[in-house]
Amino acid sequence: MGRIGNIRGNRCGNGNFGGTVYHESGSVFVDVSRDTRGYYECLVEQIIKMFDTGQSPVTSQEMMEVVRFWRRQVKVSPPDGSSIIKRR
Repeated sequence: MGRIGNIRGNRCGNGNFGGTVYHESGSVFVDVSRDTRGYYECLVEQIIKMFDTGQSPVTSQEMMEVVRFWRRQVKVSPPDGSSIIKRR
């Protein structure tokens, strides 16, 4: 099973960004910038919780999937940051 995903953001102007999560039963847009606490604060909150409890909020398998997905994206992205459309 392959992985499909996207992350969108503005290079100039507002700092909004988000992404679409695709799964077997549908897709969901995640607007990260809508959380009033801010995405960095939420990240730090989970990091602190992980150090306090010794439990990661993400399984090793999930993390490796994210890392593999990200590495493939970096490998195929143009160095100038322009958009690409990958067709099979």
